Amino acid sequence: MTVAGFQQALADLVAGPEVCRQVRAGADVAAVLPGCDLDDRVRERLVAMVRDRGMTANCAVYRSNRLTPLVLNLPGTCSALGSDLHEVLDRFWAECPTERFDHFLIEAGRFVSSWRRGCARSCHRQPGSPLARKGGRCGDVWSRL
Repeated sequence: MTVAGFQQALADLVAGPEVCRQVRAGADVAAVLPGCDLDDRVRERLVAMVRDRGMTANCAVYRSNRLTPLVLNLPGTCSALGSDLHEVLDRFWAECPTERFDHFLIEAGRFVSSWRRGCARSCHRQPGSPLARKGGRCGDVWSRL
């Protein structure tokens, strides 16, 4: 286990509240982070960190930092999505893990691309998809991009 490996495992946990919930429920850290080579001592440390109440704050700050570029650059889109924004963001963050980005517009562009891919797959075909519940179409959101 390298320091970089530990840091990557911790970053993956902070970026994945669902993974943290799985670990809190008893899942093995190594099983939910399959790409990480974790020894027993590191596994125990990560489990303790996940169970600490501060981890919830870490996850919230991470998500806030990813949400900020979207709210600032795509306010009409965020508004058009309304209560569906949470669902769309969850899908975006699951499909598009953090990459190094130097500018908010890059993250906003990644979000738009993810949203369009998701609309192509689901908006018009799944009654429970975002906007479909409201009788909307992907174009309703795209027009506000």
